[in-house]
This record gives sequence, structure tokens and C-alpha cells, in this order.
Amino acid sequence: YQGRPRASEADRRTALLEGQAALHRWGVTSVHSVEAPESFRIVEDLERAGELRIRVLHHMPQRFIDSLIECGIVSGFGNDWLRVGGIKYFTDGALGSCTAWMLEPYVDSDDCGIRRLEPEEFGHDVQRAASAGLAATVHAIGDAAVRMTLDALEAAGSRGLSIPHRIEHLQCVHPDDLRRAGRLGIVASMQPSHLLTDIALAGPRWGPERSRWTLPLRSLLEAGTILAFGSDAPVEEADPREGFYSAVARRDRDGHPSDGWYPEERIGGLDVLKAYAEGPAHAAGDLDRRGRLSPGYYCDLAAWDVDPVTAEPERMLSAQVAATVVGGDLVFSA
Repeated sequence: YQGRPRASEADRRTALLEGQAALHRWGVTSVHSVEAPESFRIVEDLERAGELRIRVLHHMPQRFIDSLIECGIVSGFGNDWLRVGGIKYFTDGALGSCTAWMLEPYVDSDDCGIRRLEPEEFGHDVQRAASAGLAATVHAIGDAAVRMTLDALEAAGSRGLSIPHRIEHLQCVHPDDLRRAGRLGIVASMQPSHLLTDIALAGPRWGPERSRWTLPLRSLLEAGTILAFGSDAPVEEADPREGFYSAVARRDRDGHPSDGWYPEERIGGLDVLKAYAEGPAHAAGDLDRRGRLSPGYYCDLAAWDVDPVTAEPERMLSAQVAATVVGGDLVFSA
């Protein structure tokens, strides 16, 4: 990618506005994002110009810890439209490339994947940032990466933070660690639409015992974990319909397996709705202002042509947004 020409500021601005419009068509009213500093500045410019009509929590790459601490910037800094989130750390790779860091080797291999950060260095950075008011937002997919992350976040604590620590993905969780996130108040930021591909990938790579604990939504929920659902765009489309379908049905796009993949981990439509609405608001430290339709809360909402709480999972795949409202303004109407 080093040889690819950099997009101009004008092109970035146009792309952000086009992306915002696409999100409104999908009924999305807020995003949690990790972008380059150049994009952050453009989002800030849009906010100042009154053109930012989606609420943004912007997580900062690990390499900016020193600069943020030096400037006194903390998680939660900003306004109603644009706020600083946590420090984004990457502890491992991905399932598809067999680079997610596992406690035991992959099937028919002696390879456990890739650990991208040394535990001691990682723990030190998390502690240092947390002490300065910066929460952690940690990419962890394999069960070894999830465990190392839980260890680091538990040691750092969350005292004085305006937003909670969070783990991104948690695609494979060892059963011994299932209750830890809930006990520690760590948000599980998960993308249920990943099941659409993980159903085919997990078994050949992780085997049945570990596949059983792939995206264990119900187990985490029953352990008191706050679930915050998203899309992982641009890895997946920022379209919540596939997430609803995946979390409730645990089937692939062709409807297989018919009874659901490890159906004991399916969750209900109301739980999914809460994970898409209340969960991200909790993760942003905004549960007193958004995530619900209630007096005194932001007037951010989406109206669908189907009730996601009671609809059959397959019906959600064809559901349509009738209207999207942000800050009391109609930003999309079908």
C-alpha cells in the first residue's frame, strides 16, 4: 500500500459525506471508528461546518499514546457529535489467515497464530494510558489474545475513566474466561455478521471444541457482559440486518445449518436490539443520553418496516429502513 497515491483532503471529505449518507440509509445514527489522523481532522471540520449528522466516537492508534498524554486529551473528550474514544491496540491477527493467537495450535499444525504485542509491553502501555484517562480498545480474536487482554485490562483497572475498556471481536473465548469481562465491566464489542463466514472457517482451523466457543453471545450475556454490536466495516458492510440475522439464527446466508450453528449461543431479537442500541451507548459512556427512546435523550432513531424484536431472522435480511432521524432531524426517508 505504500505506493498507492494518498487521497486528497477534498476526496476524503467527499467520501466521508457519501459514507454518512449510506449509513443513514441503513438506519445508523452513530459510529465507533478508528481512522487516520487526517480523517479525524476532516470529521472535525464537518462538525464545525454543521455537516456532521452522525455521532462519532473516534479511537486513536496505539502509536499516539505519548502525544495524547502530553496534550492532556482523555477518553470522552469532545462534544455531542465527535468524541475521543480509547487507544486501539492489536494483539493478534484473524481467523481466516490462521493468525489469530490461540492457546493451542491450529488443527493439523504446530502453529498457534501470531501474537502482535509482548504481554509486558502491552500491559505497561494499557496501564500508562489508563492512568492518564485513556481507555483501551483492544483487537483480540483468538482465545490466547482474549486472555492476555483480560489480564492487562484487569491489572490496569478502570478507575477515573469516562468510558469503559472494551475488547473488539472476542471471536474465540476459552470457557475459563467467559465470566471475566462481565465481572470487570469490560465491554464485548462484537460483530455477529462474522458468523456468516466463521461457520465455514472455524471447524477446519480450530476444531469442534474451540468452535463451540466462537462468538459465544448467549454465554457472555448470561455472564453479565455488556454486548456492543457493530459491523467491522469495511471488513463487512455497515448494514445491521445481517448482524440481526446472524445473532438470532446462527446460520449462513444459505440457511445452514437449519437448527443453527451451536444454537445454544443464539440470542433473542430484544437482546440483539439492545446490543446495537444500548451497548454502543454504554461503550461510549453515553448511556444517560442515547441508546434508548426516553425523555432527555438524543432524538436519534431509525424506523424499520418490520419489528426486529419479533421478526423471523430471514425477514430481517430484506427489512427496509423507512426513516432515520439524528438530533431530531430527518436525515433519510424512503
